[in-house]
Amino acid sequence: MAAATRAQALGAMAIAAAVGWLLVPDLPPDAALVRAARDDWQVPALPRRPSLAATAVLVQSAEYWGAPEAASAAASAPPESQRWRIAGVFGQARNRGVLIQFDAPGKADQRLHVGDRLPSGEKIVSISPAEVCVQVGRRQVKLPIERKDV
Repeated sequence: MAAATRAQALGAMAIAAAVGWLLVPDLPPDAALVRAARDDWQVPALPRRPSLAATAVLVQSAEYWGAPEAASAAASAPPESQRWRIAGVFGQARNRGVLIQFDAPGKADQRLHVGDRLPSGEKIVSISPAEVCVQVGRRQVKLPIERKDV
Protein backbone atom coordinates (compact mmCIF):
# COMPACT_ATOMS: atom_id res chain seq x y z
CA MET A 1 0.00 0.00 0.00
CA ALA A 2 2.89 2.33 0.70
CA ALA A 3 4.18 1.77 -2.84
CA ALA A 4 0.82 2.74 -4.34
CA THR A 5 0.68 5.97 -2.29
CA ARG A 6 4.20 6.77 -3.29
CA ALA A 7 3.36 6.25 -6.97
CA GLN A 8 0.25 8.44 -6.66
CA ALA A 9 2.29 11.20 -4.98
CA LEU A 10 4.92 11.03 -7.74
CA GLY A 11 2.22 11.15 -10.42
CA ALA A 12 0.58 14.16 -8.78
CA MET A 13 3.91 15.97 -8.60
CA ALA A 14 4.62 15.21 -12.28
CA ILE A 15 1.22 16.54 -13.31
CA ALA A 16 1.73 19.69 -11.18
CA ALA A 17 5.18 20.25 -12.74
CA ALA A 18 3.80 19.85 -16.27
CA VAL A 19 0.92 22.25 -15.59
CA GLY A 20 3.33 24.76 -14.02
CA TRP A 21 5.66 24.48 -17.01
CA LEU A 22 2.80 25.24 -19.41
CA LEU A 23 1.55 28.21 -17.40
CA VAL A 24 4.93 30.07 -17.33
CA PRO A 25 4.94 32.94 -19.87
CA ASP A 26 7.56 32.93 -22.68
CA LEU A 27 10.68 35.03 -22.11
CA PRO A 28 11.16 38.00 -24.44
CA PRO A 29 13.97 37.56 -27.01
CA ASP A 30 17.33 39.19 -26.25
CA ALA A 31 17.72 42.66 -27.72
CA ALA A 32 20.42 42.98 -30.39
CA LEU A 33 23.41 45.14 -29.50
CA VAL A 34 23.45 46.84 -32.90
CA ARG A 35 20.32 47.40 -34.88
CA ALA A 36 21.51 47.66 -38.47
CA ALA A 37 18.19 49.00 -39.75
CA ARG A 38 18.09 51.84 -37.20
CA ASP A 39 21.78 52.70 -36.82
CA ASP A 40 22.63 55.23 -39.53
CA TRP A 41 26.30 56.24 -39.36
CA GLN A 42 29.17 56.61 -41.78
CA VAL A 43 32.91 56.53 -41.35
CA PRO A 44 34.42 59.89 -42.32
CA ALA A 45 36.96 59.95 -45.13
CA LEU A 46 40.58 59.75 -44.03
CA PRO A 47 42.55 62.98 -44.35
CA ARG A 48 44.98 63.04 -47.24
CA ARG A 49 48.60 63.98 -46.82
CA PRO A 50 49.52 67.21 -48.59
CA SER A 51 51.53 66.86 -51.77
CA LEU A 52 55.19 67.43 -50.93
CA ALA A 53 56.00 67.83 -54.62
CA ALA A 54 53.71 70.87 -54.82
CA THR A 55 55.39 72.35 -51.75
CA ALA A 56 58.82 71.78 -53.29
CA VAL A 57 57.75 73.51 -56.52
CA LEU A 58 56.38 76.41 -54.50
CA VAL A 59 59.65 76.81 -52.57
CA GLN A 60 61.78 76.38 -55.72
CA SER A 61 59.73 78.94 -57.62
CA ALA A 62 60.42 81.65 -55.03
CA GLU A 63 62.45 84.49 -56.53
CA TYR A 64 65.29 84.29 -54.05
CA TRP A 65 66.32 80.83 -55.39
CA GLY A 66 67.22 81.99 -58.87
CA ALA A 67 65.70 80.63 -62.09
CA PRO A 68 62.09 79.56 -61.35
CA GLU A 69 61.44 78.12 -64.83
CA ALA A 70 64.05 75.37 -64.36
CA ALA A 71 62.48 74.28 -61.07
CA SER A 72 58.96 74.12 -62.47
CA ALA A 73 60.10 72.09 -65.49
CA ALA A 74 61.89 69.60 -63.26
CA ALA A 75 58.93 69.22 -60.92
CA SER A 76 56.25 68.94 -63.62
CA ALA A 77 57.40 65.53 -64.91
CA PRO A 78 58.19 63.02 -62.18
CA PRO A 79 61.43 61.18 -63.02
CA GLU A 80 61.40 57.46 -63.68
CA SER A 81 62.85 55.49 -60.80
CA GLN A 82 66.59 55.13 -61.37
CA ARG A 83 67.10 52.67 -58.52
CA TRP A 84 68.73 49.37 -59.45
CA ARG A 85 70.51 46.50 -57.76
CA ILE A 86 72.84 43.64 -58.62
CA ALA A 87 70.50 40.66 -58.39
CA GLY A 88 73.09 37.98 -59.00
CA VAL A 89 75.98 36.52 -60.95
CA PHE A 90 75.58 34.03 -63.76
CA GLY A 91 77.95 32.02 -65.94
CA GLN A 92 81.37 30.57 -65.16
CA ALA A 93 85.02 31.71 -65.34
CA ARG A 94 85.53 34.15 -68.24
CA ASN A 95 81.88 34.04 -69.35
CA ARG A 96 80.61 35.41 -66.05
CA GLY A 97 78.02 38.20 -66.01
CA VAL A 98 75.78 40.12 -63.63
CA LEU A 99 72.02 40.51 -63.61
CA ILE A 100 70.81 44.05 -62.91
CA GLN A 101 67.23 44.54 -61.68
CA PHE A 102 65.48 47.91 -61.68
CA ASP A 103 63.04 49.27 -59.10
CA ALA A 104 60.73 50.62 -61.83
CA PRO A 105 58.07 47.96 -62.52
CA GLY A 106 58.08 48.28 -66.32
CA LYS A 107 61.84 48.33 -66.84
CA ALA A 108 63.42 45.08 -68.05
CA ASP A 109 66.36 43.46 -66.31
CA GLN A 110 69.84 43.83 -67.86
CA ARG A 111 72.56 41.20 -68.28
CA LEU A 112 75.98 42.82 -68.25
CA HIS A 113 79.50 41.43 -68.71
CA VAL A 114 83.05 42.67 -68.06
CA GLY A 115 83.62 45.89 -70.03
CA ASP A 116 79.93 46.92 -70.01
CA ARG A 117 78.73 49.94 -68.06
CA LEU A 118 76.34 49.82 -65.10
CA PRO A 119 73.15 51.94 -65.33
CA SER A 120 74.91 54.62 -63.24
CA GLY A 121 77.81 54.78 -65.75
CA GLU A 122 80.60 52.88 -64.01
CA LYS A 123 82.56 50.37 -66.09
CA ILE A 124 82.63 46.73 -64.91
CA VAL A 125 86.28 45.65 -64.44
CA SER A 126 85.86 42.12 -63.07
CA ILE A 127 83.16 39.75 -61.86
CA SER A 128 83.62 37.06 -59.22
CA PRO A 129 80.98 34.93 -57.48
CA ALA A 130 81.13 37.16 -54.37
CA GLU A 131 81.63 40.67 -55.81
CA VAL A 132 81.67 42.93 -58.84
CA CYS A 133 84.63 45.29 -59.29
CA VAL A 134 83.81 48.58 -61.06
CA GLN A 135 85.90 51.58 -62.15
CA VAL A 136 84.79 54.82 -60.43
CA GLY A 137 86.99 57.59 -61.74
CA ARG A 138 90.57 56.39 -61.11
CA ARG A 139 89.59 54.01 -58.29
CA GLN A 140 88.33 50.47 -58.45
CA VAL A 141 85.45 49.75 -56.09
CA LYS A 142 84.30 46.26 -55.14
CA LEU A 143 80.54 45.82 -54.80
CA PRO A 144 79.70 42.75 -52.67
CA ILE A 145 76.89 40.47 -53.77
CA GLU A 146 74.38 39.33 -51.18
CA ARG A 147 74.05 35.55 -51.35
CA LYS A 148 71.01 33.68 -50.23
CA ASP A 149 71.77 29.99 -50.12
CA VAL A 150 68.61 27.95 -50.47
